[in-house]
Amino acid sequence: LKGKSAELERKATDSAAAAAAAAALVQDKQEQLAGRELPAEPQALMCQYQQREKAWQVAEEAAAAAERDYHDLDTRYHAAQSAWKTKREELLRSQAQAADLQQGFAERLAQAGFADEAAYEEALQGSWRDARYRDEVRQELLAHEQALHTAQTNFSACQKTIENLKKPDLAAAEDDARASQQAWQRALRESSAAETVLRSWQKRKTELAALREQSGALTEAYARITGLSELAGGKTGSRVSFQTYVLHSLLDDVMEMANQRLLIMSRGQYELHAGQRQRANQQGGLDMEIFDHYSGYARPLATLSGGESFLASLSLALGLADVVQACAGGVRLDTMFIDEGFGTLDSETLDVALKALFELQKSGRLIGIISHVEELRSRIPARLEVTKTKSGGSTAHFELGTAES
Repeated sequence: LKGKSAELERKATDSAAAAAAAAALVQDKQEQLAGRELPAEPQALMCQYQQREKAWQVAEEAAAAAERDYHDLDTRYHAAQSAWKTKREELLRSQAQAADLQQGFAERLAQAGFADEAAYEEALQGSWRDARYRDEVRQELLAHEQALHTAQTNFSACQKTIENLKKPDLAAAEDDARASQQAWQRALRESSAAETVLRSWQKRKTELAALREQSGALTEAYARITGLSELAGGKTGSRVSFQTYVLHSLLDDVMEMANQRLLIMSRGQYELHAGQRQRANQQGGLDMEIFDHYSGYARPLATLSGGESFLASLSLALGLADVVQACAGGVRLDTMFIDEGFGTLDSETLDVALKALFELQKSGRLIGIISHVEELRSRIPARLEVTKTKSGGSTAHFELGTAES
């Protein structure tokens, strides 16, 4: 670049010198013409003048061309000088940048743990010698740096966001979290239980649907059984339950057997009859009434005296024993106990009652009488007598003998 500039300067100097020589030549010619006499012939003078004018024009054109060349060369010189300065500045910047890069490279080598560049070159073994591999690692590092920059930016934004926030109560939050966890576990257990119940109900629903398909015949059978049940329960028909009907029948048999003894013990006066068992649409009970053959009227059992009530009760008990024995398929009731009631009988009625019991004993039954009546002691041959002692206890002993008539 310096050589080209020197050449341009030389050419410009030569052109300026040629222009100055031409101008001096013109000046010299003019001075020569001014001191000379004009030729005699104008034609010759004109020719000389034209020649000199042409030479002058050629000199002027050469001077103009030289001036143009000078200006052109000067412009090119300044342009070249400016380009040289620009290139020099670029070279200086490149050198400074290279020095910075070299220093940065040395610092990075030191940071990476390399003693010098030779140690770095020695470490470039295997895949690291491949430029593509290094480019891939460089790209990954750049991506990592970008991600780090993004994370730092986000972290800064988060710090700005939370800088005015109040610090939460971590203990309370942890308590709330534990409570929420426990509530969630309870809800999960309840949900599992509910799901189990749901599956159970779905299974039952399926079973119910299957049962509904089979319920036609069962419904008809249930209707028949329900009709029989309502009839047996006294809700339809004659409004008398089967149980009451059976008890009525048994009561009739018991009264029939009881009247056989009651007529004897009452000397033909009293006989048990069934009471009013049914009125309109209401079920009747197992009421009984006493028929008095002396008056010819029936009256409630409550109108009987104590002794008469005892005879009626004894007759019913004996009649019930006979009916039970008859209905038990040949099973005998070999023992019967009668507790109290004899104290309400007069002497004559007591004789009648005891004779009935003695007749019953003759049939092979053991009759036990529990009583405080002193008169019975002389009429019962075998007795278990219980006597109180002064110490607050009691003693028991058997008395065996013959009954007084």
